[in-house]
Amino acid sequence: MSFESAGTNDVTCKKLGTNLVTKDMMEKSHKVYVMETKHQISLQKKFGNQFFIKITILHIPDIYKYGSSVLIDILKKRVCFDS
Repeated sequence: MSFESAGTNDVTCKKLGTNLVTKDMMEKSHKVYVMETKHQISLQKKFGNQFFIKITILHIPDIYKYGSSVLIDILKKRVCFDS
């Protein structure tokens, strides 16, 4: 299993030097986790409804810096995977 992080805001991704989500990423993904509803809406605006079923909203406020250890701990608790 592999994971990839990508943002939904082009300006923020350029500023932070992080990945912007692409259609290819969405197509290859089995599941897509977003922190807030606004991220789901952003993906829907960009790609339409074709990936809607893959998206799970984690309801985590988007207040953490990229790579924050606190955020990583929250993500580990919220995202569980069956073997």
